[in-house]
Amino acid sequence: MSHLRFPRLAIFCLLSCCLGESAPAANWPDFRGPDGDGRATAARLPLSWSETENVKWKSKLPGQGWSTPVAWDDQLWMTSAEDDGKSLLVLCVGSDGKVRHRVKVFTVKKPAPINGLNSHASPSPVIEAGRVYVHFGTNGTACLDTATG
Repeated sequence: MSHLRFPRLAIFCLLSCCLGESAPAANWPDFRGPDGDGRATAARLPLSWSETENVKWKSKLPGQGWSTPVAWDDQLWMTSAEDDGKSLLVLCVGSDGKVRHRVKVFTVKKPAPINGLNSHASPSPVIEAGRVYVHFGTNGTACLDTATG
């Protein structure tokens, strides 16, 4: 279901531009950014991009997710679900595009039914210095150390 991957991939690529060498690193701690308005204040952000234009790197990530990635220093954090929602993951990708942490936070025996256009990894993480918080509905909420996952 590639339509589930596109919004996360597009946001992921945009945030990776914010963390690139041409722009100063900016923290994006939650769904709508540092000011809650969805606007990035970094200088020289690209106005357009494609599969190759203004893309510093790409990373193939496991599972499916619908959440917005969050950024702190040189880390991008996001949630993902594998095995039809039985494995709920937290992923951290560095500013070089390499996966730094892949943490299975919950194993679900019988995932709740969801809309076919959705994913079991829909709520966006929230991050602050040293901690990232994730929520997976009735399956639970977790806090991870950003240094160790």
